[in-house]
Amino acid sequence: MGRETGWKNTVLGDTVTVNDYVIKAEDFNDKGQVFVSISMDREKLKTSPLSAGMEVVYNDRVKVYAQKVDPNYETIKKDGKEFKTGNWNPYSKLDILIKGEPEFDIDVETKKDTYDSKSTGDSVLDVSIEIKNDGDAKAKNAILTIDTAGMDVLKGKKSTHLEMFLKTRLLNL
Repeated sequence: MGRETGWKNTVLGDTVTVNDYVIKAEDFNDKGQVFVSISMDREKLKTSPLSAGMEVVYNDRVKVYAQKVDPNYETIKKDGKEFKTGNWNPYSKLDILIKGEPEFDIDVETKKDTYDSKSTGDSVLDVSIEIKNDGDAKAKNAILTIDTAGMDVLKGKKSTHLEMFLKTRLLNL
């Protein structure tokens, strides 16, 4: 899935914010389930009941896994009947995982600061492009296309396919 943010203990009404996603323990029931919601910008995206060992995934980006759900009350038997005693104070232990994404930092450099289209020596514009993936995940099957603003490409290409992109890559156009 990507980056794990670690487990969080939650009680009724607790919220945990991770990368703008808000995970909330909405409710608990006496069957050992926590009702979890995933929201962003005050909009509820997904709600699901979770028992220990279950997970809910939203849009292949956020996963909430219930390590433990404890109703946190005692049950006693009296005259063949079960009674819950003490304060009902349920809690859960949740793992929250956020899928990492690639993030590109693209630097375009030319050999000179200015070019004069009327000058014979400036008839060719040498450009080098450096791409860095500063994100949390590798990029797969990305296509980089350079807009040359109508200029002809004499050497190199305007588009390149990046099958797997983990680190800095230099492209010369």
